[in-house]
Amino acid sequence: MKYIRTKYGRNGNDRLTAQEVRKTKKETMGEQVKADVSRAARMALYRKRYEEGRDFTTNEPVPPEDRDEPEFANKSKSTEVSFNSIMATIENDVTENFRRSEVARINNEVQSEDKKTERQRLEEKHGEVWDTQELQKHFVVEGFQAPYVVVTRKSDNKKGSLEFQHSPRLYFNFHEHP
Repeated sequence: MKYIRTKYGRNGNDRLTAQEVRKTKKETMGEQVKADVSRAARMALYRKRYEEGRDFTTNEPVPPEDRDEPEFANKSKSTEVSFNSIMATIENDVTENFRRSEVARINNEVQSEDKKTERQRLEEKHGEVWDTQELQKHFVVEGFQAPYVVVTRKSDNKKGSLEFQHSPRLYFNFHEHP
């Protein structure tokens, strides 16, 4: 669902109008290519900021005495090595392409913005479904990387994972980890 600004009435007041948006696989893949290009540009910008002694996310100057070296960085090496140590987890995420395709698949399967209708669809397909409040009641969230959440079930302390969709936000398909 996308909202666009339209004019209505005699005086041309603005209003938001809902417009149904379904993307084709080709459009989704095009967005993926753009995201990969912008990610490479973002990494280059972060590298430049770090080398200039700035916080690489906020671009604020960082005094030399406040610059923290990550625990895993070899402090005898150059700034380049330190930056690479920091960014390694971001750049070397081998699951990223798979997770992005899963996010696209899950979002393309959404049939309604109505939470109740969408919940029924997911329950028919995956069984039990939780909204955010129910998730917090039944699970402890350990971490997440879209579209997956690693959780510990409170009732029996079993660790597992759930999938989730963005809108409406619902969690489903619990798999217990061995």
